[in-house]
Amino acid sequence: MANNLSEIIESWPSDHPQNLVDLVNADREDISSQQAWDLRHQAVTLLHSSEKHVVMGPGDAFKLISNSYFLKPWDKAWKSFALSPMRQPIVIPGEGNRWRYLSKGTRLIPRVDDLPPLPGNRTAKGKPYAWLVIFGGNPDILDKDGVARGLTTLSKRVPVIDFLFYESAGIDVKVATLWSVKAGVGQKGSVLSTAEQVSFPNPNIVDSLGEFLL
Repeated sequence: MANNLSEIIESWPSDHPQNLVDLVNADREDISSQQAWDLRHQAVTLLHSSEKHVVMGPGDAFKLISNSYFLKPWDKAWKSFALSPMRQPIVIPGEGNRWRYLSKGTRLIPRVDDLPPLPGNRTAKGKPYAWLVIFGGNPDILDKDGVARGLTTLSKRVPVIDFLFYESAGIDVKVATLWSVKAGVGQKGSVLSTAEQVSFPNPNIVDSLGEFLL
């Protein structure tokens, strides 16, 4: 039984990593073969997909935020994340050996032209690729001129599954609060068993804002 990649793949360079573990951990400058780079990309993508981060609702997003996958506690801006039809965050190559979520951070409300293109219009069980938009702060921002109107325009022009608002309480995620426009309510505390349901400060705006969400 062959143990090395050069024994399995006829054209595999002998001076390249000879197993998938070493290939994934190799530095970019150590991989000169396009074939090796393509295989490394597939291996890393498979590893990331095995984590199975799925965002089926605000509770799932709360967990990812609490573990700093989506936002840092000090983030006070907008962050939009691309989700697959299976509602998994899409992973793409970043700088060096790092991989990152397909996302876009903006200081102001995201516009259609701000967002990178989604992978395509393919669907799974009728679900399209879509955006999850998160604001690092209180939903009071919806009262500011043009914010709710801008978000409504965004959800009309691109698929958006939810608008979330995350207000941190320092490093203690147990008392942080996450509001979901789609759910129409917020949750104070990341632990579901002890969490407290909280209302939106501006429920009338939220009702109209959720009209075009998937």
